[in-house]
Amino acid sequence: TVNALHFDARGVLWVGTSKGLVRFLNGRLDRHVLTESIWSICNDSDGGLLVATFGRGVVHVDEGTVKSIDGLPSRDARTVFRTRNGTVWVALPGQGVYYSTPQKWMRLAPANKTLLDVWSMVEDADGMIWIGAGAGGLSRWDGQRLETLAESNGLAHAYVLHLLVDAEGSIWAGARSGLTRLRNDKLTVFTTAEGLASNMLGPLLEVESGG
Repeated sequence: TVNALHFDARGVLWVGTSKGLVRFLNGRLDRHVLTESIWSICNDSDGGLLVATFGRGVVHVDEGTVKSIDGLPSRDARTVFRTRNGTVWVALPGQGVYYSTPQKWMRLAPANKTLLDVWSMVEDADGMIWIGAGAGGLSRWDGQRLETLAESNGLAHAYVLHLLVDAEGSIWAGARSGLTRLRNDKLTVFTTAEGLASNMLGPLLEVESGG
């Protein structure tokens, strides 16, 4: 099962699967030494990767080496994401969302349980953090307040699994039933009615041509 797709800083495609990490380079697939279930991949500041796993938490991967990231309260991590200013955000199932500071990991603690089952996070052009949660809808964190969109606001489905910010700044939300685009504060829904083969969507990835 493929859970994540990611291009690193060198343009190499990495595939996160239920049985480990795979690299696609020069037309071939190479299995990595990391064999835990992989849920999310992002670039680190030094050219390596940060990988969210079930069993080893968040790990740093570089040139075949694997190093665990300490300080988080769980060894099961579903989402890891790094902002433009270098802050690392991590979602732990049942534990909530944490972000890095120079001293320690801090927990983002809103007034509800929306963030206990987070599947994906992205940063928009204004520095807002968008958070997709299982059955929790699509939320936006502006640094002080969490706002949440649900099906009543136009989402294809409240169970948001994958998020992507494209070159135009649109937010794409892949959900359990359909695909939603948020552009200029408007939601556009893509389902089988608009031509998708299925409403059950997996990872989203933007290629250099913009597709």
